[in-house]
Amino acid sequence: GDVRLGGGELTGAGDLTVNGQLTWTAGRMSGAGRTVANGGILLDNSGYPELMGRTLENPATMIWIDNGNDFRAGNGAVLNNTGTIDIQMDTSAQVWGSGGATLNNTGTIRKSGGTGTSSIPMFVHNTGTLEVQTGKLRLMDGGSTSTSLQVDAAAAVWFDGGTFSLDVNNNVAGDVRLGGGELTGAGDLTV
Repeated sequence: GDVRLGGGELTGAGDLTVNGQLTWTAGRMSGAGRTVANGGILLDNSGYPELMGRTLENPATMIWIDNGNDFRAGNGAVLNNTGTIDIQMDTSAQVWGSGGATLNNTGTIRKSGGTGTSSIPMFVHNTGTLEVQTGKLRLMDGGSTSTSLQVDAAAAVWFDGGTFSLDVNNNVAGDVRLGGGELTGAGDLTV
């Protein structure tokens, strides 16, 4: 069935597998366990959802929307995406706590909606698809990519913190901004 986290804290070393939709609007996920969202995720920033130290597995589709507050990640949290993260509007986010957070993407991360900025507050390790169709995608804590970034002509990618390694050549149709981090790696970047 479906699970809704709208406040409080989901914690502990045990795993939670959700075969229906996980709707997350507020509250904290923490602890050494994993949350496996087999039925997909609706992440809605309306009440400051926090991923702190726990592993969140997304093998399906995660729809990320923003209703005025931040998504927060830190304390060594991990988001493993083997499905699709679809950022459908401008979103805000913060690196929170200590130890940072990591997003491992072997699937697709797509900014498909909003003409403003969507922020990812995690180190992004990308071996899948990362595409920006509209607006700006802000990578706040560094990362790496072994595949080409897909940035449409009317869109932009911002490298705004940490070190980001381009391990392959990238020919980006849109804009690129380096605003507070380091861009490195063996790959060329053509804008």
